[in-house]
Amino acid sequence: MENNNSPAPYSLIPLSSNEPLFEWDIVSDALFMTQGLYKSLNLPSPPPTMADFYKLLTADAATELGALRKNILLGKDPAASECSYLCNGFWVQEYMLVLSRNSEGHATRVIGKMDAVPVGPAHAGLGFSVGIQDLAGSGVWIYDVKERKIWLDQTCGKLLGLGGNIANPMPITQSFRDIHPAERAALQRHYKIFCEGLFFGNTITDIVRIKQADGTFATALLRASAVERNEAGKAVLVAGLLSMGAPVSANSPFCKDDSLFHALNNMGGGQWNWDTKADKIYFCPRYLEMLGYRDEENPMPANAWRKLIHPEDASRVIDAQKSIMTSPQNGDTFEYTYRMKSASGAWAWIFDRGYVIWRDKLGRAGHIIGSITNITTAQAERDRLEDLVRHDTLTGLRSRAFCNLEIEHIEQNGIRPVCVISMDITGLKMINDNLGHAVGDELLIIAASLLRGGLRKTDCVGRIGGDEYLALLPNCNLAKGKKLVEFIRARFDNYNKNHGMMPVFASIGLACGISRNERLSEIMSRADEAMYEDKKSQRKDAHAAIRKWILARTGKEPVADDRLADE
Repeated sequence: MENNNSPAPYSLIPLSSNEPLFEWDIVSDALFMTQGLYKSLNLPSPPPTMADFYKLLTADAATELGALRKNILLGKDPAASECSYLCNGFWVQEYMLVLSRNSEGHATRVIGKMDAVPVGPAHAGLGFSVGIQDLAGSGVWIYDVKERKIWLDQTCGKLLGLGGNIANPMPITQSFRDIHPAERAALQRHYKIFCEGLFFGNTITDIVRIKQADGTFATALLRASAVERNEAGKAVLVAGLLSMGAPVSANSPFCKDDSLFHALNNMGGGQWNWDTKADKIYFCPRYLEMLGYRDEENPMPANAWRKLIHPEDASRVIDAQKSIMTSPQNGDTFEYTYRMKSASGAWAWIFDRGYVIWRDKLGRAGHIIGSITNITTAQAERDRLEDLVRHDTLTGLRSRAFCNLEIEHIEQNGIRPVCVISMDITGLKMINDNLGHAVGDELLIIAASLLRGGLRKTDCVGRIGGDEYLALLPNCNLAKGKKLVEFIRARFDNYNKNHGMMPVFASIGLACGISRNERLSEIMSRADEAMYEDKKSQRKDAHAAIRKWILARTGKEPVADDRLADE
């Protein structure tokens, strides 16, 4: 029977969170659900007790879930479970973790997460499925960032040397007292950066040394997740696990502990662990899997790892690493995007971030941990989008947007002399009206090739409209510009000597600017004016030649360009 004098049950999780979390005070049967959870289950309000929640399940699911939880709550099974069941018309994937137990080993509080999806044809015939995770030896902790207080379960308290009786919650500073002095400040900085939302996303991992009762230090794997962040991205509530490795002396390089790497190897993501003194990098299986390497290649000498970085990225990444490793004045965190060679020989785009968690007395980094994400697909999509922005999809010349950037670059840097070529294709409308746009596109492609092939590789050549082209020639004087225009005209003339081929006529205007007092936009206007004069002088002859070619190809008198009526 419940003691009426016992304190009212309280919740550790933020009930306003949009994350689908729940917490169960087993002694009182009080159930706490975040708004994100009960709304995802389409409930008008959260059920006040676990008994009320069971009423939402089918009879079979309630029976099997109760049996699973009983063994876990009595300490007969490990401290965590994963199961799936039907609830209120939703298929629920539940993850549950025991936070605390009493002196008899019975659970007194659990926390969990429920991912719910509406029941549909894909879930027809599904029943109750179970999975159990063994977290023996791992302690659970929850940190209230605003109050700067931390709640520890009994396992966590024992691992930190606080004993089984813990005064929860306690000031965060108290939990740091047995962290090795060489790592304490770095760990505090790491968590400050994490909570501020500046780096690392919503999950971080640290490796620290914790003082034991006999005065030795044991390595520990400390993992944290931001359960809730405010609108500014700052963590409000953080929860995590603490797992211990084997004891080491206070002066030994703790990052050589094999049990620690076993713990790392069982974590998700592409984690890596760099012992800079031994100059070796340890990788978790997910890291190796991303790049197709085998476990036999683990650990890898740092120099061998550096050789896998793309030559164009290597100096940038390695120089930045050396800077951070040399002194804390250069920072303790880094983020890079670079290409790395996979086992197949292909280049994979990698987003890599790391953190220095231990330095020697001279400030040199002794231990760095981090993780990678394979962003090859995202980078490929980004490259594709950039290519669409930078290039005209039809002709392959530069796009109008890119030309505008180049104009801005030339203007901001005051590059003079600069020549501008303005070019317009004659007869596009007549081709489109009589032969279709596919033939008109062919006309534009041929014109682009003739223009591009007559200019320098350093020149910016673009299509800025339907039949309008622009060429920007930095560091080109008027005399050189005239020679280039003559060469371009010769290319068009030579092409048009091929009888039977579609004739391609271009009107070309040239202008050159020497003084920085004349804006590039004014030089472009002069080039346009010159192009229009050239167009007037040869337009009728060009149209006559095009009409003759269309007639020969189709046997029909072509429809004339009505824009010529006023000429």
